[in-house]
Amino acid sequence: MLWTTRIMKKVPVDHLHLDWTLTLRHYVNISKKSWDFLKLENANIESIVKYINSGQCKKIITMAGAGISTSAGIPDFRSPGSGLYHNLEKYKLPNPMAIFELDYFRHRPEAFFTLAKELYPGSFKPTPCHYFLKLLHEKGLLLRHFTQNIDNLERIAGLPDDVLVEAHGSFHTSHCLTCKQEYALHWMKERIFSDVIPTCDKCNGLVKPDIVFFGENLPYRYFHRSETDFPDADLLIIMALPRTVPDSCSTRRRWEWVLQTAC
Repeated sequence: MLWTTRIMKKVPVDHLHLDWTLTLRHYVNISKKSWDFLKLENANIESIVKYINSGQCKKIITMAGAGISTSAGIPDFRSPGSGLYHNLEKYKLPNPMAIFELDYFRHRPEAFFTLAKELYPGSFKPTPCHYFLKLLHEKGLLLRHFTQNIDNLERIAGLPDDVLVEAHGSFHTSHCLTCKQEYALHWMKERIFSDVIPTCDKCNGLVKPDIVFFGENLPYRYFHRSETDFPDADLLIIMALPRTVPDSCSTRRRWEWVLQTAC
């Protein structure tokens, strides 16, 4: 039996106010009697903690959006006055999203790589949310973590590759757009912070971090793990995933369809 836990209400946890709202939702028609099978006494944090500690919740899937990283100092994209799109005015882009459009990147990569300095992994530290994910993994409870974030903070916190599904990619690897040669994180970092446009050592083509730009497909791993993991999950925790962004809305609809199918 699967259900989701939506977190969006401010709840104090170890002096940190996490932007979480709690909503319990299950995806099958069940009678009052079968509700007892769900093992959750109430739709609140305490009941979820009790369920996790009961030994019956063994496979947890987590999903995260930009909100789990903003307390680390990383700006999100859409917050009025402080989001990255607001701060991109200095680049004189044709539109705020152009910096993440593949065609624009090919013709004017310097705009993206200037912004990349503000986003680059290693400039920020994981938050308690990221270490909560690590704790779930260390206790053998984390089946998979799906993230829309490209900041690598889940990796820095200690989540291994096999647990992570980076739906929008990350800076962890890069590839040449021409010959597909792969480059590591340190190679790209050296060039970004030297104000050098990264070009391929083999063919001199433009090298791009493996971040999903507009017009690019989401990684195969995202679709594969969505379909194989959700039927096995005991609990789904959604953290700071926006309701108003078209991409995340379609992502949520897909995940909800997977849940409905699994049930």
